[in-house]
Amino acid sequence: MKKLMAIALALVMMLAVMVPAFAVTETWEKYDEEGAITTTPDSQTLIKTSTQKLDDEGNPVDAAWFTVTIPAETTIYWGEESTELIYYIRSQLGPDTGVHVTVADKENAYTMTDDDHPDLKGLPYTLAGQTDVTTADPVLPTGQYAVQVQVAENDWNAAVISEYADVLTFSAETADIA
Repeated sequence: MKKLMAIALALVMMLAVMVPAFAVTETWEKYDEEGAITTTPDSQTLIKTSTQKLDDEGNPVDAAWFTVTIPAETTIYWGEESTELIYYIRSQLGPDTGVHVTVADKENAYTMTDDDHPDLKGLPYTLAGQTDVTTADPVLPTGQYAVQVQVAENDWNAAVISEYADVLTFSAETADIA
């Protein structure tokens, strides 16, 4: 009997401390971008991304980026008719946007010269491969591209053995891919 009485008392105490729940209609206040308040009976909010990111100082800057990584120097061994030069493109851009990269001789002469011996005839060459590339995807984790520097056998045979050099210019910009 004591056990029944203890259970009954515990049940009565639980019922005594319960708070009745009633259905209440709440209103929510939402703030728009200008700070105006809108009162609504629901609790929805719009979330959206921005095309900007915050820099180290907390200022908004454009989030789109691309990187083209090129070798600082490439050695062409004497007599090699084709030497491959590899470059890489990485990007995270907006829709319908890619990276356009061109590779060309700095002075459009396509001739390597010896600065220590300016009287020597230059060594002509051509470029082949991926010298004019537009990426097809806005997000490119890492794309590898190859350019071949080609020197004809006749040009090697006609050249004085020396150290010839030239400068290739890589130009990069965003481009529409739609």
